[in-house]
Amino acid sequence: RRAFWRRDESPSSSSSSSSSLAEVARFRELFPRGRKVSLRVAKTPTKRQTVAPSLLTEAECVELMEKHRIGTDASISAHLSVVCERGYVLVDRTSRRLEATQLGVALYRGLSRVDDDLVRPHVRAQIEDLCALVSKGVADRRDVVEFALEHFCRKFDYLVQQVASIDQLFEALFDDRPADQQQTLVDEPRFCLDGESNHYFGLVKRRKPARLVNTHTFDVVALPQGGDYTASSGVPCPTCRSEAVWFRLHDLNASKHAPQRRKTITFPLCPRCFDRHDDETAKKKKPLYDECPLPDAHPLVQKYLVSEGGLDTPSSSGVKKKKGCVILEPASSTTPKLLTTRHPIFVGVFASIVKTARLQGDRLLEITFAEGDSPLDDGALVCRRTLDDPLVRSLIAVAPAKLASPPPPPKNGKGRRR
Repeated sequence: RRAFWRRDESPSSSSSSSSSLAEVARFRELFPRGRKVSLRVAKTPTKRQTVAPSLLTEAECVELMEKHRIGTDASISAHLSVVCERGYVLVDRTSRRLEATQLGVALYRGLSRVDDDLVRPHVRAQIEDLCALVSKGVADRRDVVEFALEHFCRKFDYLVQQVASIDQLFEALFDDRPADQQQTLVDEPRFCLDGESNHYFGLVKRRKPARLVNTHTFDVVALPQGGDYTASSGVPCPTCRSEAVWFRLHDLNASKHAPQRRKTITFPLCPRCFDRHDDETAKKKKPLYDECPLPDAHPLVQKYLVSEGGLDTPSSSGVKKKKGCVILEPASSTTPKLLTTRHPIFVGVFASIVKTARLQGDRLLEITFAEGDSPLDDGALVCRRTLDDPLVRSLIAVAPAKLASPPPPPKNGKGRRR
């Protein structure tokens, strides 16, 4: 039966971010930090702006449908009338150009989020090719019908299982309640910048699951559950150029081990890269995140990398730990901290004599001491050391973190009735 099909389709063929991470790793090998490269510019670049293509006319749409083998001469006009009747497309009476409505774009985004094949022309074209094989006597009609039914039944079952992701998009864009009962679903409209569209994501956190919504492109991006989210104020993701977000988890042991420590720990997060992660099974098994949501090899995590090893402490002996690395907590304005990225999380708090700690160069910690409290022999207030340095180890107090999900936000009014 696979001979009828051009390629072996899976229920979901969403692209993963592994290829982009491999390209970034390859680029870093070819161009390490500090290497000087000579550039030659053949022509002086000029500042220009792109222009959006014009909308398709009915005649152009019919031509493209024939090119991609969507429908037949008798059914193409019926396809156009159906999408217009259902409110997916509007036809300008003067120019006869087709313009997708908000409902049509949202439906396209929702279906492509679940299974990209459902909105691609090659699926319908392959059905037409199978029918052509039957008409030529190359394939048996019963085999073709059985194969097509089995294939689309599997796609339908997968769509039913993942329909919640489409509901999240429609819930953020449409509200069928009366005008006096409608509420704004997006809590923070300009939360962080989307690197793909150059528009801002809006944060939805009052209704679970928490997510980001782009009201310009009708796109929804998943977020790790179980923590709070804070905008990074312009820190870009090296992979997709989207604005990073700080993912904060509540540490119940913060006041117990170090009273001066903040009661949250912060991990770097790129919502786009997290949403593109193709390990759907891991997402289902992890409704609440208790570790860094990004893999250790992600460039945003590597930006804050201090050591590939863990934080050694006598209290951690005998505890089975996952493989992970040590990062400097981003956005630590008061007390600098070191964090392990995998569960169980260990937190390394610097002594009170340390004023600031920043990453300089390749895993070098630039430590600034308070005035008059420098432990250095020459009394210097700034030093650069690695984590393995005995002085740095003596300045860090390591303790395990006890993470808990944040309290639910207050509800303003009744929830939506279904």
